[in-house]
Amino acid sequence: MIILITLLFITGIFAIVLEAVLPFGISATAGLLIIAGSGYAAVYQFGWTLGMLYCILAFAIAVVATRLTMRSGLRAMRLVPPPAKKTDPSSAAAQSQGLEVEPEAGERAVVVQPLRPIGTIEWKGHRLPAKSHHPEHVTQAGTAVTISGKDSVYWIVEEIKEEP
Repeated sequence: MIILITLLFITGIFAIVLEAVLPFGISATAGLLIIAGSGYAAVYQFGWTLGMLYCILAFAIAVVATRLTMRSGLRAMRLVPPPAKKTDPSSAAAQSQGLEVEPEAGERAVVVQPLRPIGTIEWKGHRLPAKSHHPEHVTQAGTAVTISGKDSVYWIVEEIKEEP
């Protein structure tokens, strides 16, 4: 029975230390419950005096382990913002899409994925996310379009109407 009590205690401490890697309190709570179970087994096996002495020592060790784990876990898990880059905001979108030059209003492109109202166009060999100027109309693949501007990450396009 002493082996079971020792294994439960070690498993409980391991679960508490595991909290540094798997945050949100679930493994620490499980570890404390496992240690409480080992305390109950100690009281059952050794009587109230030695069992309560074990519980007090186990609780003190668990508190120290929890504090050390939380302190180091929070330090390891803290979020650090990436260093700021100094770029021109107008060219940031072009760089994120791998473009050296952005399309200008009035330039032509071809739809490669139907615009319902969002799809993909091809402009000078580059595939770009696009949004139809008329969201109620589906623009099919292969249709020639004119770029009329940009809205966040989407290029706004209009279908070129062929004259009869």
